Amino acid sequence: MLAAAVLAAALLGITAACGGASSAPPRPPSPPAANLPTPETPSASEPPSDVLDARVDAGGIALHIHCEGAGTPAVVFDSGLGIDGSGWFGTEREVGLAAARITRACAYDRAGRGQSDPPASLPHSNRQMARELFTLLQNAGEHGPFVLVGHSMGGTNVQLFLADHPDSVAGMVLLDASPDPPPIERAPPAEQVQFEDNLQAFEGLDIPTLLGGFKELEASGRSLGDKPLVVLAAGRVAEGLPNEMVAQARAELHARQGSQQRLTRLSSNSLLLVVEGAGHHIAHDAPAVVGRAVIAVVQAARSGTRLDPAALRPTPAGD
Repeated sequence: MLAAAVLAAALLGITAACGGASSAPPRPPSPPAANLPTPETPSASEPPSDVLDARVDAGGIALHIHCEGAGTPAVVFDSGLGIDGSGWFGTEREVGLAAARITRACAYDRAGRGQSDPPASLPHSNRQMARELFTLLQNAGEHGPFVLVGHSMGGTNVQLFLADHPDSVAGMVLLDASPDPPPIERAPPAEQVQFEDNLQAFEGLDIPTLLGGFKELEASGRSLGDKPLVVLAAGRVAEGLPNEMVAQARAELHARQGSQQRLTRLSSNSLLLVVEGAGHHIAHDAPAVVGRAVIAVVQAARSGTRLDPAALRPTPAGD
């Protein structure tokens, strides 16, 4: 039997269920939203960069967005369930900077996370999250088409973004995402209740709405055509599991890897890499691998060429 926290962390990556979803500092009082924020000055130790850090209207609510760098196509990061966007330029700064060195790179806080307003209505569906992201980017003056990078549930969101706005997507990187819903029905009723309480607290979701997002994905007909897609899959189970849960967790991991193989069908120009030694939070465990994947997709999108598997391998410097 999987405990509620294991179900959450191992299958959906809701680390907040164990007390640590957001890497952001305590949320300050929210300033008003703005469509034309004043850029900050980048650190002299970092590459020249036009920095945007502001709360911007996303259709009746203000969402926080942070962007660095210059160039096209811009990269947009969407975090896993319960996690704000600060990690891409914070705890996983290596990933954000890798993108910002070669192009524009943006991360944002979904409604109710970080410095963003709470959802305007509940339940807050994945499709609504995707719509808010599109509106946020438009109002922030960030121009597509974009390379979308989605971790876990963020992968659901960016695929729904693709379904609604295919011409606004230049490529995609999916980090341990899955087209299949988690096996919530296998948890005891009490643990399902706890799981749903966490969903509501972190994202304004309930279980039917969460599962509905996967149904929408299946029915969406989403496709990247021949635009570049890299799928990175976790190569190890969550650490610290009781011995009696390891075998089941490995079976779930293999099933998840299989579903991510299916994600490569979204594009005729795709690569799948199982990141050995990395758990569900691939950007934390293997930031250099994620950085290489993002750069490979940006460069393939710019040149209109096919992805080269060698681009995902470490350089001679050992990164």
